[in-house]
Amino acid sequence: MSETIFGRSNMKGELQSQALRIFSMVMTFVLSITFFMVAAPTARAAAPVQSGVGDIVPGWKPYIGDVPEGLNEGPGRILPVNSEVGEGWCIDLGLPNPNTHSNLYKEARVLTHALPLITKEKLEEIDQWKKDNPNERNKQKLIDEGILAAEELAGERRDTVIHLTKMLIKEHRNKNYNEVNKINHALQILLNSNLGDAERAYHDLYKGSTSAASPGSGLTNENFEALTGYKIGFVGSGSDPSQFYIERTGKSSSPIPKAGPGEYVTVLAPEGYNINTVTKNPSQRVIVPDQPGLD
Repeated sequence: MSETIFGRSNMKGELQSQALRIFSMVMTFVLSITFFMVAAPTARAAAPVQSGVGDIVPGWKPYIGDVPEGLNEGPGRILPVNSEVGEGWCIDLGLPNPNTHSNLYKEARVLTHALPLITKEKLEEIDQWKKDNPNERNKQKLIDEGILAAEELAGERRDTVIHLTKMLIKEHRNKNYNEVNKINHALQILLNSNLGDAERAYHDLYKGSTSAASPGSGLTNENFEALTGYKIGFVGSGSDPSQFYIERTGKSSSPIPKAGPGEYVTVLAPEGYNINTVTKNPSQRVIVPDQPGLD
C-alpha cells in the first residue's frame, strides 16, 4: 500500500513540475508579445507616397496662348508646360519649372494635399523634435513621424486657396498682371511642399528678399495679410529662415468667403510627384487657367 501511495505522490510531483514548465512558457510568450506591442510604435514605416492630387478633372480644357513661342514665360509669369496640357502658374517655390520635365505632365487633377503650414505651434514641435534627436540629420523622419506629413486641404486654408484661385483667374482675364504675380506668390506660400523652401519663402516675404524660393513678385507681408488673412512672423533674432512661421490673423482686406462643399482647385502635377519626401521633386505642380471645379 505504501508503494501505491509513493507512486501517486511521485506522479503528482511530475504533474506539478510539468504545469510549472507550461506556465513559464506561457508567461514568456505573453511578456514577449507585450514587449513587442510597447516597442512597435517606435519603429515607424516611411510615410506613404502622397502626390497631392486626386481624381482627373472632367471637362477641363488646356489653356494655350499667353506664352510667345520660344519663350519660357508669359505675362503674369504664366509658364508653358507642354502642347497637350497648355500653360499655368507654378505653386512649388524652389522646384524646377514644368518645361524642364514637360513629358511628365499628362492630365489635370483635383488639388488635395499640401505641406502643413509652419505655424508657431508647428515650429515649436519641430524644435522639440530637434532637441529630442540632436544627432539626427535626416529630416525625412519629420515626415515619417507625422510632424510634417502632407495634410489634406481643409477649413480656412482651403477657403483661402479657393478664393485666391478665383482672384487669380479674374485678374488674369482682366490682364492685371501685377496682381496676378502677387496672388500667385501668395498661393505658393500657402501651398508649398518642402520644409526648406517654405522656411526660405517665409523669411524672404518678411524681409522683402528674393531667392529661388521667392519670385520677386512685389508681394509684401502686409499685402499677403490683406489678400489672405495670414501673415509671417518669427521667433528669436529672425536671422535664420528656420525661425519664421505663418499665422492666421483673419485680417484680410475683405472677408474670405467659405468655399462650397464641392468646390476644388484644378492643377497639373508631374508623374512621380510626392509631397511626403524631403528629396526635391522633378518639377512643380501647376494651377491652370481653366477651373471647372470652382463655382
